Amino acid sequence: IDLYMDNSNIKVEGDYVALDSVKVKGSPAMDYYMKFAEIAKVHNDYVKSKLSELQEAQLADDSVKVDAIFEEYLVRQKEYVRNNFDLAKTRPGDMISVFAVVNNSSFSTPDEIKAFYDIIPEDVKVDPRIGEALTQMEKICKLSKGNPVPEFTLYSYDVEKTVTNDSLKGKTSLVYITTPDVKEND
Repeated sequence: IDLYMDNSNIKVEGDYVALDSVKVKGSPAMDYYMKFAEIAKVHNDYVKSKLSELQEAQLADDSVKVDAIFEEYLVRQKEYVRNNFDLAKTRPGDMISVFAVVNNSSFSTPDEIKAFYDIIPEDVKVDPRIGEALTQMEKICKLSKGNPVPEFTLYSYDVEKTVTNDSLKGKTSLVYITTPDVKEND
């Protein structure tokens, strides 16, 4: 049973033998959490429905259909993230909001993360229960517009082609970094 409660006057109702029937009432925090759960359920149901379609297209070696399914998925994923962000903005001081934004950061821009970070109340930013999530958010915020480029070094086999953030100062540059094939969970 998912539970996310505050110090409200809650009641747990239902048949305790059939846990699916148990409902928590009287907790605004739980009601808020359940809104995120519903957004996730709709998205997960969509993903499940597309998996068999994707597998069929892959088995048929239909790259056009695979690409179309993937493009549709990206649109739906962005919509899912947007729905989470919109809901999180309604209660930026709630821990579940912070976790929802961090968990969706891979489909968000650093500027979007920073905009949310800026509306989190200061007393929440020092709450140790969300320390790791805030640390992650702060790292992403450093990549938002207006911040200096973090220090980095890109090594090359040819030492003269090694690139650092200092070597790019004053130049318009695009640094494109790809993920190499990973054989293990490194």
